[in-house]
Amino acid sequence: DEPATIEAALEQGDEAAAAWDRVRELGETIETLRSELKSAWTAQRRAENELDRERVLLAWIREDNERLRADADDIIRERDEWQERFVALQRSAESPPVRLRPPSAGPNRAQRRREERERRRPT
Repeated sequence: DEPATIEAALEQGDEAAAAWDRVRELGETIETLRSELKSAWTAQRRAENELDRERVLLAWIREDNERLRADADDIIRERDEWQERFVALQRSAESPPVRLRPPSAGPNRAQRRREERERRRPT
């Protein structure tokens, strides 16, 4: 009187067969969920590794930013110093200019070399 297969028992409305079919379905669901959980853990590890790399990169960027800000402050300070010097030079422009080399000193090195090349050149 017993059905030969679970499918036949299910067709006849056997409660035990229905329960075993439900157990089978739950087993499949558990296996599917285990597989999804394993994939989720793998994705989580990848995300954590990527986050670690991003944190390292952020630290480098912050260090570079601090260095660049310090460089910019130095440049601004130097610009201000040059500005002060320029203003001082403009103020002193009213005084007579200072000659660095007397007019009788003759040509400078570049002028002497140019003259020497001119003399060596065939005409």
